[in-house]
Amino acid sequence: NENIRYFNDTYNDDDIEDPANALKNLAYRLRTKLKQALGLHDYEYIVYKHGAYVWNKSIPCIIDVDLLEEEYKASKQNDISKDEQLSHYRKIIDIYKGSFMPQSSFKEWIVPYTVYYQRIYMEAVAKYCELLLEKTEYHAVEEACRKAIAIDPFVEINHSLLIKAFIEND
Repeated sequence: NENIRYFNDTYNDDDIEDPANALKNLAYRLRTKLKQALGLHDYEYIVYKHGAYVWNKSIPCIIDVDLLEEEYKASKQNDISKDEQLSHYRKIIDIYKGSFMPQSSFKEWIVPYTVYYQRIYMEAVAKYCELLLEKTEYHAVEEACRKAIAIDPFVEINHSLLIKAFIEND
């Protein structure tokens, strides 16, 4: 996005006469942008504690990757029914929206997370579709496989499951 300006794009080391004030200004601007962009209440989302700016932990915050991991762990339990597994897999599929932090995908530390979350998603799709094939819910298999193929067309199991759904649906 060409509207995003990074700290290094805005300031050079030579331009900053008061780095502490520049950081304070950036924190203020970030607080303002969070309130505007997310339509959130007038909480202090970023606070200054012990010489550092941190996320305010007293404000409840739900992060999609945490939800995804919770559902993944729940789906791995040995004592749950196939319907419960289907429910967990469906939630994983609904939560996953594509690459992790796509705006920052060029950063080296993002790559392992992107691969990890996509692997969870693809595993959930495969197991979800296998369970749906047992229940003869072919249209749901087709929908899940098409979404997964759009995300990564090189995962062969999705093509295989899609073909099985087509064959069985005839």
